[in-house]
Amino acid sequence: MDKEEKARVRGEQERIAAAQAKQDKEPDPMVYVQFRNEEDPPSEGHPSPPISFTYNRKRYTLAHGQELDLPQSVVNHLNQLAVPLYGDRKDPLTGAVQRVVIGRKNRFACVTIPKPKPQTKKKSKE
Repeated sequence: MDKEEKARVRGEQERIAAAQAKQDKEPDPMVYVQFRNEEDPPSEGHPSPPISFTYNRKRYTLAHGQELDLPQSVVNHLNQLAVPLYGDRKDPLTGAVQRVVIGRKNRFACVTIPKPKPQTKKKSKE
């Protein structure tokens, strides 16, 4: 490894460490959402399996329809996960059929919903 590459690697390591320190200092805003598993939604006689994943060194387990507070970064991550949808396109010059990406299908959805108000106990008249 020459000096330039060592300096580049060291700079990259410092940048990553600084970003991690900043992330540890600033709490991510929480968002109240309903989680939906679009990849394997529940159907009659077949419940949707819960998903488990680790994000920013924290373990999450989510079930379809679950309502909970999640950090904004986790919501963004889940909403961006998608699988490509393929279709065929005919090349106008050669007439050859080509396989192309025609869209994307979301795997999961986190829908922001209003947080329920805590129920207060009513005083009974006696």
